Amino acid sequence: MHPRLLQIDFSKIFGSHFGTLTIHTYGVILAIAFFLGFALFFRYAKKGGIPEKNIYDLFFYIVISALAGSKIFHLLIEWRYYLHNPGEILFAIARLGGVFYGGLILALIVSIIYLKYHKLPVWGISDYAAPGIALGLAIGRWGCFAAGCCYGSYCTLPWAVVYTDQYAFETVGTPIGVPLHPAPIYESVAVFLIFIVLVFIMIKREFDGQAVSILLVLMGTERFFVEFLRSDERGFVFNNSISTSQLLSIIIVPAGICLYFFLSRKQAK
Repeated sequence: MHPRLLQIDFSKIFGSHFGTLTIHTYGVILAIAFFLGFALFFRYAKKGGIPEKNIYDLFFYIVISALAGSKIFHLLIEWRYYLHNPGEILFAIARLGGVFYGGLILALIVSIIYLKYHKLPVWGISDYAAPGIALGLAIGRWGCFAAGCCYGSYCTLPWAVVYTDQYAFETVGTPIGVPLHPAPIYESVAVFLIFIVLVFIMIKREFDGQAVSILLVLMGTERFFVEFLRSDERGFVFNNSISTSQLLSIIIVPAGICLYFFLSRKQAK
């Protein structure tokens, strides 16, 4: 793991009044994930006849709302802690990471509002975005792995990982010197397989909304099971029996199934 890709100590160059610039690996990989996800979305949307201006505008709103949503959901999930430690709120907003589902949900809401306002096909464009979302998450999880966040539970298997970076422990609480499941890699592999499925679906798409509904079902399913192998602090419900993400998965998977059959029948009429 390498949470810090590069550090430049400006105090050695310009004097003690200047601090250290840290470029985090997570941020760089996240930027790459966003770029590649958008490139794929742009390709599908352009092929579908969507004006370039709308594509760029929509991507801008998606990025902003996804980042905001991930932070908002984090604060909501950990509201008890931040209620007693309000001074930590700004740090939580500024630091790396967040709740993926929070970003996804808010981005979907903002996207639907934008598309409705501009009278653009909501479900068709959602399909154009689906493979890019999966690809972006598959790449982004490597950023989590590098940063040490979203770490797994204790593991005795040959592929267990042992984190050693003290900086990761100080910033995200990563256990040091303990063999753990490489949970971010598990999810990266699972979501990359989902990405491949979506690419094939887009080749012979039968109705608008087919790809995004399958994305919701498959991603919700994989996330539900991967959560069992994580041990980071991320919010739990029902007497700590399931995580908040698992609860959202329980909602999202049936919603995706219902959406699939609703849109398929609507297309058939």
